[in-house]
Amino acid sequence: MRKVEVHTFNEGWLESYQEESKVLIEVFNSEIVAIEHIGSTSVKGMKAKPINDIMITVNDINRMADHG
Repeated sequence: MRKVEVHTFNEGWLESYQEESKVLIEVFNSEIVAIEHIGSTSVKGMKAKPINDIMITVNDINRMADHG
């Protein structure tokens, strides 16, 4: 059985998202329409698995392989 760890809210999750979003913006540049921190780590005060979920909306999904 897989163990799931849930942690109390950590302000570092927001900082981690901001750092990672900067990297994603560098890689995907003008293809990005929007980038969002989603999931339980984005909700202040909520307990969560310590994994940031990031959703990126892009102009054309078919061009994403060019950025790999």
